Amino acid sequence: DGYRIKKPPNDEDGYRIKKHLNLQDEVKLKEADKAFGNGGGGDLDGYERGSSEEVNEEPPEMVKAARRLKVDLAALAELTAGEEPALQVCRVKGALSAVYLMGDASGKGFGSGIWDADGLAYAAGIWDTDCSNESSNWREAENLTKRIEEMGLEGRLDNMELFVFTDNSTYEGTFHKGYSKTSKKLTAIILRMRKVERKTGCILHVIHIAGTRMKAAGVDGLSRCDFMEGIMAGKNPWSYVPLNEDADTRSEGRVADWVKQWWHDDEGKPWCLPRPKATDEVVDGGEGGSEAGYEGREEIVWESSRLVHLEKEDWFRLHEVPGHRLWIPPPAAMSTVMELFAEDHLVNPHLAHVFVIPRLMTHMWRKHLFKDADLKFYVQAGAPFWPRSMHEPLTVVVVFPLAHVDDYRGPWTVRGRPHTEKVIEQLDLKFKRPEQGGRREFLD
Repeated sequence: DGYRIKKPPNDEDGYRIKKHLNLQDEVKLKEADKAFGNGGGGDLDGYERGSSEEVNEEPPEMVKAARRLKVDLAALAELTAGEEPALQVCRVKGALSAVYLMGDASGKGFGSGIWDADGLAYAAGIWDTDCSNESSNWREAENLTKRIEEMGLEGRLDNMELFVFTDNSTYEGTFHKGYSKTSKKLTAIILRMRKVERKTGCILHVIHIAGTRMKAAGVDGLSRCDFMEGIMAGKNPWSYVPLNEDADTRSEGRVADWVKQWWHDDEGKPWCLPRPKATDEVVDGGEGGSEAGYEGREEIVWESSRLVHLEKEDWFRLHEVPGHRLWIPPPAAMSTVMELFAEDHLVNPHLAHVFVIPRLMTHMWRKHLFKDADLKFYVQAGAPFWPRSMHEPLTVVVVFPLAHVDDYRGPWTVRGRPHTEKVIEQLDLKFKRPEQGGRREFLD
C-alpha cells in the first residue's frame, strides 16, 4: 500500500531507540530510502515492500498505551492548570523589550552571556560530577534553560522577548518541535521552558548559530574561564548576531552577483525563457482552442526573462515587478517573506524564485520553503562570495516555474525527480568544502 514496513524500535516508554549502523549498513539504508521515495520496492531498512500473502487481520479494539502517554498528560495538566486558560503572547509591549542570551557548555564547564539595552551580564561555572556525565545535548540545554528560569524568577522576562542563541542544533529543533523522540530528559527541559513562557508572558526564540560564531563572540571561552575575547572584551554584542542583515549586504554585493552569473548559461541565455502570450484574436481554424488558432502567439512576449533582485520596497508591490524573483532577505524578516512568496507563487506560477538566506532563524522558514523547493543546497562559508568570517552557510533554494514537461512529477513540478536529486547531490558536494578542487578558501 506504499507504507514503510519497518518502524524505528521504541523503548517501553515510547521513546525511539537510537541505532548505530556501520558504513555498509548506512549506504544500504540511503539506497533503500531513495528507492522508496522514487516508487521503488525497498523500505527504509532495505526490505522489500509488499507480499504475495494476503493479510486480513482486524485491528484490535483496545491497544496498550506507552508509559510516555502518562507523562504527556501530566505535562498538559501543568500547562493548562488554573481556572482561566493561559494566554500566548503574540507581540510584546513597548520598545526595547528584547533580551539576548548566548550560552555554551563544554565537558567540564558552562557559561552564558545576557545583554539588553542596559548592558552585558555573564555567568560561568563547572558541572558537578553527575552532570558532567550527561550527554552534550543535555548539558547545552540545561545550561541555557536554568539561566532562563533564573531570569524568570527575577522578573526580567515579564512581557519581554528573549532570543536564545546556541550552537547545538538539537536544542533548537527540540524546542520548536516541543519534544524529543529519543530523550526523556530533553523533553522535560522543553516543558520547563514552556512553563516559564506561560508564567512570565514572554516570547522565547531559540536560534542555532555556528560554533565558530560562538567562539568569535567569546561565549565559548566562558566555559574555560577565558574572559578576553569577543563581547567579553567589550565588543558590540549585536555585531555577532546579524539577524537584521541580508546576505548581500554582509557580502558587499557579492552574493547577488554570484547568483546572476549562473542565471545565464555559457552562451548568455537565461535558464528561464519568456513564455509566449496568447492574443484574443482568433483566426481560421482556431475554434478548438489549439495554438494554431491564435495569431501572433510566438511574437508577443508575456514576461521578462531577467532575474529581479527584490528590495524591501518591492516585497509589497510584487504585482508591479516584471521578471523572475531573487529573494535575499534578512533572516528576521523571513516570516513575512514566506507569506508574500506564497501569495505570489499562487498568482504567478510561471515565475521562478531564487532564495539566498544565511542559515539563521530557520524555524521561521526552512520547513515551509523546502516543501516548494525544486533545488536546494548549502554553500559553506569559505567561498569567494561568502568567506569564512560569515560563519553560517548560505541556504540556496530555487523554485522553478510550473510547466508541462514530460518527466516532471505531477506533471507540473521538477522536484523529486531522479535527475534533480542528482544535481542537488553534486551541488552539495561541490560547495561543502570550498577549498577542494584546487580552489582557494577565503577567510574574509
